[in-house]
This record gives sequence, C-alpha cells and structure tokens, in this order.
Amino acid sequence: CDREVLKQCVTIWFGSTTAFEESCRSELRAIVVKELRQDVFTRGWALQVSLPILWAFMDIVATFLSNSHYDLAFDYFATGLVVWLGCAPILKDVVVFLTRRYCQAQQCDFFWKLWLELQVLSLVAGIGGLHVLLHILLPLGAWPHALRRSGAFAGSILILGVLVEVLKSTTGCQVSRSQGPAPASHESDDIDETPPRSSIISL
Repeated sequence: CDREVLKQCVTIWFGSTTAFEESCRSELRAIVVKELRQDVFTRGWALQVSLPILWAFMDIVATFLSNSHYDLAFDYFATGLVVWLGCAPILKDVVVFLTRRYCQAQQCDFFWKLWLELQVLSLVAGIGGLHVLLHILLPLGAWPHALRRSGAFAGSILILGVLVEVLKSTTGCQVSRSQGPAPASHESDDIDETPPRSSIISL
C-alpha cells in the first residue's frame, strides 16, 4: 500500500510521524511565513491596497484648490503622500511582526488576536493624534507654516519607520529555520534512507 510506504518513509526520514508533524509546525511553517512575507505581503502590496487613501486625500486637495485655499491644499497633499508612502508600509510591517512573534499556533486564541488588534489600533490612533497635535502647535496662516507642519509630520513618520525596522532586527523577526529531528537508522532494501531534506516540501 502506498500509504504504508509513505509512513515508513516518514519514519525513516524524521524518526516518527510525531516528529514529522512537529517539523511541519515549526520548520515548514517558518518557511511558509517567510515566503508570504517576502513574496505576498510586500511594500508594493501595501502601497497598492492603501491607494484609495491617497485618492481620498487628493479629493480633499481638489476641493481646497477650487476654493483657492492653496495652503490647506498643499498641507493635505503632503499629508496624503506621507500616509500612503510611509504609514501604510509601516502598519503592514507592524502587523506582520506582531503576528509572527506573538500569534503562535498554540496561543493564537481570541484574546491574543484582540490584543494584537488593539496594538495596531493604538498605533493608528497615535499617528492620527500626532497629526492633530501638529495642527494645534503649527496652525496655518502662511506658506512657511504649511511647510513646517508637513515636514514635521513626514519627519515623525520617518523616525517611526526607523524604530520599527530597529525593533524587527533586534528582536529577531527573521526566524531561522529550526533543525529537524535526526532521522532514525533503519535498514530497508526498497526505501532510500537518505533522501534530501527538502523532500518535506513534496509531501
């Protein structure tokens, strides 16, 4: 039976079916997550899905331009670009980082998911609060004020992005592949006992 042959292969390569399942939960899971992060949830993907935010800001800019409020138009134009080019990729990185680091299979229950969502919402609220604070501290009235406020917001988002990258690197977001259990030594005339380690993918 092919199923029995497959079970024997798994036992030879991984020591037992339990060890094979554990390898799928750890090593294979890390590979899949890494591939998804690099090939699916990229910065380009984040910019594509957040493009409607930029459209909304451009609509506000068009409204201010039609009413000759050029300082407000410039302010919202710069803010829209910063939110689109800066905030969206940062939020993507934070979500992927928190999910990969804290939402493990054995503990990713409702309360963990709720905690992660609250962390992301707090970051969004913090960015919005920063923008409101800049509006209070740097009210518009002339072009220099609009330039200072837009520059301050862009600089703050840039610092936030650097902090996120430092956090990812210092906490080891890139999880190294764990070593699988040593294969058991069996003798068989029909089954190759030294298959390539990558054969797990084909299973």
